[in-house]
Amino acid sequence: MARCQACGDVLGVVWAYDLLGIAAFVIGDYAEASSYLRKSANEFESLDAPLGACHALVDLGLSLRYEGKLPAALAAYRQALRYQLEYRFTTETPDTLDGLAVIAAALGHLDLAARLFGAASGWRETYQQKHWFPMPTDFHKSAAHVRRRLGERGWTEAYEVGMKLNNEQALSLGEEAVSALDEELQRRCQAS
Repeated sequence: MARCQACGDVLGVVWAYDLLGIAAFVIGDYAEASSYLRKSANEFESLDAPLGACHALVDLGLSLRYEGKLPAALAAYRQALRYQLEYRFTTETPDTLDGLAVIAAALGHLDLAARLFGAASGWRETYQQKHWFPMPTDFHKSAAHVRRRLGERGWTEAYEVGMKLNNEQALSLGEEAVSALDEELQRRCQAS
């Protein structure tokens, strides 16, 4: 960051904030991670750097989810999906779908979670992307939990529906999931 600041590399500074957020996440300081990642996303947006903003928002969604701030995580994923739709980014979409799947599973929407996991997997297969995320995630653990709860047949049917979605359908599923999960969280908040 100091080098980027010294030479006036504004985008480099913003990427450094993103990396500081990732480092904070890795050591388990989720609040600090979210703070850096939020700053990174906001700065990328102000610099009209949509790929950087999308990347930071996906990381922010994960960090906020680990903080237990599901409504804020959904808002970050929603904005990331908008960037993915508008600019046709392919690199961040499967991580977004996986993050939404974990939230769906946590809220008991197991069929939706399986479809989202399937859509993420199908996306990776289409673009020959490896399952990679700069921060440790619970995607595999959550998918295994959903699989056990649904049973092999239920999991396979829902997962394969997600796998067969084309890009627009997968992004649409992501948007529908954000809306449905947000409504669920609002209902639970009102009930308590």
